[in-house]
Amino acid sequence: MRIAIVEDDYKASKSLRNMLEKYAHEKDIKININEFDGAISFINSFKSNFDIIFMDINMPVMNGMDAAKELRKIDENVILYFITNMAQYAINGYEVGAIDFLVKPVTYYQLKLKLEKALMELKRKDNDKIVVVHKNGMLRISTHDIYFIEVLGHHLCYHTIKGNFTSYGTLKEVFNKIQDPLFLQCNRCYVINLRYVNEINDQTVRVENDTLQISRNRKATVIRALSEYMGGKI
Repeated sequence: MRIAIVEDDYKASKSLRNMLEKYAHEKDIKININEFDGAISFINSFKSNFDIIFMDINMPVMNGMDAAKELRKIDENVILYFITNMAQYAINGYEVGAIDFLVKPVTYYQLKLKLEKALMELKRKDNDKIVVVHKNGMLRISTHDIYFIEVLGHHLCYHTIKGNFTSYGTLKEVFNKIQDPLFLQCNRCYVINLRYVNEINDQTVRVENDTLQISRNRKATVIRALSEYMGGKI
């Protein structure tokens, strides 16, 4: 596990580190911990390179809630825990996708329960990932981060939140990899993720910021699946 501690209180940060290392030793888990003494230094260096983030809410210059809003512009999926002196300060954590919060002083028992919850979430997310082999190496991508997949001759281009990646492959291989009912083929060149569909017209479907062609014989299937996904709202 790659863990970040964003905490301006040195003693609180070291105490949390010690408890995390104790948990990792008990569970025989390898962890890497990075400590940041302020939200700005953390946000400026963040590159979606952590699995779990422990964020103090009450920090000078930029507080934890504002930092979390900036964090979510970069990474929507990383597991976030708030640390606070008073629980009512963390009630708005759902707005930035915080999974939970810890109340100071953090005890080992409290932290252990939160980590068990985080491990379950990480396992679930890991099952949602696929491996894409591209020209510069290999990449594990969450299916939730894919906007759409484009067929380019004998290649596939994965259009994702983190950029575009091209690899060898076929649409058949894509559907074998991605066991997700929200991925549908809208024509012979595109597989779209319904999570990012914004609009459907006569001949096109808008996925995030791209307008793609939709074949006439697949349009009804896409509309029906999108309607089911949105709870019958279209």
